[in-house]
Amino acid sequence: MKIPFFKKLKNVKATANLTANDIDSDSTSAGGYIPENIPIPSTISVGHKRRSSRRGPHRLVIGIDFGTTHSGVSYALIYHGKNPENVKVKQVNWHFMIGDATPNLGGKIPSIIGMEKTNDESDVYWGFQKIPSGCDIFQWMKILLEPFDTSGYQDSSHVQMTKNFLDKHGLTAVELVSKYLRLIWNAAKVEIDAYEHQIFERAEIEKTVVLSVPAGWSEKATQNTYAAAALAFRDQGIDYKKNLKLINEPAAAAIHVLTQEKKDRPDFVKEEDCVIVCDAGGGTVDVVTFQVTNMSPHLVLEEKVAPKGGLCGSIYLDKAFEPVLSSMIGQRKPRNGNPLVDDLENARDIVTKQFNREVKTQFGGEHSKSRVFTTSFYPAVKDPQNPETEISELRFTFETLRAIFEPICHKIWFLINSQIEKLEELNLLHKLKVVVLVGGFGNSQYLRQFLREQLARRGSSVQLKMLANGEGIASVAKGAVLAEAIGITRIFNVFVARHNIGVEACQIYDPKIHSRRHRFVHSITGEDSVYTVVWFVEMGSPIRNSITKEIAFIFWVTDSVLNSEATRIPITPRLLLSDEGRPRHPDSAVRRFVKVEFDVDKEHILHSPLREKLTKKNSTETYHRFDYFLVITWGIANLEFSCKIDGKVVVARPSTVSYYE
Repeated sequence: MKIPFFKKLKNVKATANLTANDIDSDSTSAGGYIPENIPIPSTISVGHKRRSSRRGPHRLVIGIDFGTTHSGVSYALIYHGKNPENVKVKQVNWHFMIGDATPNLGGKIPSIIGMEKTNDESDVYWGFQKIPSGCDIFQWMKILLEPFDTSGYQDSSHVQMTKNFLDKHGLTAVELVSKYLRLIWNAAKVEIDAYEHQIFERAEIEKTVVLSVPAGWSEKATQNTYAAAALAFRDQGIDYKKNLKLINEPAAAAIHVLTQEKKDRPDFVKEEDCVIVCDAGGGTVDVVTFQVTNMSPHLVLEEKVAPKGGLCGSIYLDKAFEPVLSSMIGQRKPRNGNPLVDDLENARDIVTKQFNREVKTQFGGEHSKSRVFTTSFYPAVKDPQNPETEISELRFTFETLRAIFEPICHKIWFLINSQIEKLEELNLLHKLKVVVLVGGFGNSQYLRQFLREQLARRGSSVQLKMLANGEGIASVAKGAVLAEAIGITRIFNVFVARHNIGVEACQIYDPKIHSRRHRFVHSITGEDSVYTVVWFVEMGSPIRNSITKEIAFIFWVTDSVLNSEATRIPITPRLLLSDEGRPRHPDSAVRRFVKVEFDVDKEHILHSPLREKLTKKNSTETYHRFDYFLVITWGIANLEFSCKIDGKVVVARPSTVSYYE
């Protein structure tokens, strides 16, 4: 669908570039060092045509749910002629690593790295491995990929410690996450290879990795995640430009849950029913609403309400628990070999571990109001309230724990309720069938009971659905595999625009409609001009998956550049966004969104029939003006870009895509 916006507006010119040399460098790369030419990620394809043996699998799909506190990996072998909804998705269980670790993590492995002061691989410990004392410990690394600090997570001691260690080791967040993804990949390969012998050595089997990202993340954070994965999977037999893909977490969870329910309980949801999916993880919580538009021959979903996310996962229980614990045994102190300090920190670690393993899930059950949670530790430590005595256990009442849980649960309810309110606006509330709760935090009995009470207070009969046997925890990784097996463009055909998106345009100044304060003299034409914003996407509007829009731009290049020995010329269109209306001029509500750079063969410009020659006013310098189109393709988790000149795609993929912070 072509939308030549600037052709339709009188005296309007898009000014993505004034000259070929006018390329700014003020946008940031994806979190530090990133190799050249990392493209924007591919959307998940419908299928592949690679031939392989009739008997054996022809594809291996691996889904990675990289989480703030824990991560999971699932995989499936895809065979020709088999219904992709029925593929057997297996979960990596890390049996060879677990040792004495907690067995009920739903196939998850801790998202943690311990490093010595050097960067040697032999000095890296991670996941379930015991991290020796003296190592620098990196935790909650995922949320450092999001540059927009909207929830105060920077105040967390875990985040502050990780940021300090990044500086110490000379790493960026992207490089650290890349290191972790490489570790989790190599470990998962061992288990997958045991299931299907030497599968990674068989070149005829195509390998695809699908990585999940929070739906509420900014495009910059999504690009950071992709950049980290591209670094991790380079030289690993994965064509990261083609077979490294992204999907947002609640979308993946929805695919797994609804596909499973379709097989187990065919009447659970019907066509036209709406489903809210709440993915409550360790760090992020994402909520999104889908409507089922088709159940057969395969599931088809439409996004009805744009995803909303927040940093209100279970790690924020830890953050709230920390001062409570410190008030009972004393403030945290660095270990220094002093037995008293070491005993104190040992007690803190034991109690915190019990809080995570038991209290987080068990608190809120049927008898919690009368129950006192007791944690024991050895050796005993001095009671900070009475230094003459020692304590070896701590007791937490219902009221103490409720004060920790309730504020976080309110934030999650706010996200869910905002989806419900939007359904009311769309006159679709009567279609809402169920709220599906997945993710590790979804196992919290208190959260479940809290959400049931809030739904009841609202007068709603909507079900609250949780998955048993760890399936809710594994749903994102498994759904990522199913998405690629079935084809995401077949499952999701409509989603909702997250922002108002537009482009800056240069228009001849008209005193009747323009303010004098916006007027300036165009540096090439010498005309009185004004910058305006042309909006081509409205926030909240439906967008069909894989649809393309072509945005017309004008490019100015000097005669000297065009006639130089250079064979390629960089073209850098930029887009703007606003979440606060659609202002006419680029004011404070408008911010830079993304810069896309194409290296265009000069011959396409020289032979363009639309090229015009112009001498700069009051100068002998000659410019050439020509039109091109930025082609944007929308996907469920990303945008793709290409460049057209004279109706032909001259650059299929940009050399760089930089989302602004």
